[in-house]
Amino acid sequence: MCFNPVETGERIRRLREHLGYSQTQLSEKINFSRSYISKVEVGIRIPSIDFLMEVSDFAGVTLDYLIVGKRNEKQINQIKKEINSLIDALYCLEKKL
Repeated sequence: MCFNPVETGERIRRLREHLGYSQTQLSEKINFSRSYISKVEVGIRIPSIDFLMEVSDFAGVTLDYLIVGKRNEKQINQIKKEINSLIDALYCLEKKL
């Protein structure tokens, strides 16, 4: 497990897109330029710790996840709960059809 700026940028891009934000919208929320975000997302620029902290707080993920892709048990359990909730909702919808 080691830091790879390209993979970190990819995780940040996926999080941003998952949350439904453009680079411009994210830049306004966390006070970093769109250009900086773009360069981080493609791995051209190594993100500062301040940037990582802002993204971490905004997206609700840990620094471990952003830096090396490590998820903690709490995050994994939350994802499992959300998936199960979606499955239940789909099952109920199927019954109504």
